[in-house]
This record gives sequence, C-alpha cells and structure tokens, in this order.
Amino acid sequence: MHIAVDLDGTLAEYKSERDPNFIGKPIKAMVDKVTDAIYEGHKISIFTARVSEEETAAAAISLIQNWITNVAGLPNDLEITSTKKKYFDEFWDDRAVRITPNTGVAEIGGHKDTGNHYRYSYKGIKLDPARIMAIYKNPHTMAGSIVKKALVAGERGQKDLLQDIDDIICAAVRWREMVLEDKE
Repeated sequence: MHIAVDLDGTLAEYKSERDPNFIGKPIKAMVDKVTDAIYEGHKISIFTARVSEEETAAAAISLIQNWITNVAGLPNDLEITSTKKKYFDEFWDDRAVRITPNTGVAEIGGHKDTGNHYRYSYKGIKLDPARIMAIYKNPHTMAGSIVKKALVAGERGQKDLLQDIDDIICAAVRWREMVLEDKE
C-alpha cells in the first residue's frame, strides 16, 4: 500500500502563523504509525504544500528531509511531494474528509455520516438532537436517544412509527431504571 502523509498538523505540530523555515515538533503517535507502516512494507510519501512553489521547492525539500531524519527519526528516503498521485491508496491528513465513492456522502471519524435525516435548518439555526439537548442543557444520553428517535419517528426508513414508539418507551423505561440504580 502507498500512503501519503501530510506534514503540517499531521506528522508535525502546526500553528496558524506559518514560518516556511520552521517545522513543528513531531507528533509521536503519527511518527509511530508511520514507522509501523514502513516496517509492514508500506510505501510512505510526505504530502505537503510546502513544496508546491517551484522557486522554493528545493529549499523546502531539504528542510523537510533534514526534519524527517534528524528530528522525527524516520528514514531519509521518503518521497516528498505536493502532487496527488493516482497510486496513493490512503491519505493521512488533518484536513481531509472522506467521501464514500460515488455517493457524495461524507464519512466522519471513519464512519459514514448517516445522520442527515436528523439535521434541519430553522430560521438559519442548524438543529439536530445534540443541539436540542445542548440548548436545554440536558446531559443525559438516554434523553438524547429518546429525543433523536422521537424527532423522526417512523421516518428513518428502518422501522415504522409503532416500532419507533416502542423503542422510545424501552429507552425511557431503561433510563428510569438507571436513575433508580444510581440512587441505591
């Protein structure tokens, strides 16, 4: 597998004010992940906009190669590029959002974002069960689950209205049991 790893904000700490001659401290968890991938036989490329300007690319590559080897402790033969390659199998990046191929549906945290049917905009305010719970300052996860089911009861596609009402009742009964258990 060929993995493109972003530099700033992914492999190295990044602050909003950018000094082209400075690379932040290595992010240990990502350095370890890259090291593991190399040992597993994967090819790693450093993917960064720092090398996208022709007049400054050579100096940026030299700075990055030095940082990779002497600061992060990674091999000095990693490709450094700003060009997306068709052979990249994965991108590890702090800004990317994965889109499920051929659907236009975003995946959040590695999971498909299937919650669109819970989100509505009302008078310019984005509403969903989590926002409603926050407005009412209600920290109870069971209440959130009940509200979520009630807002779109019978419209979620998987269950009809009566099944959703039964789920709401079961959740409310369980929540009541939990409150009683906590009092003991």
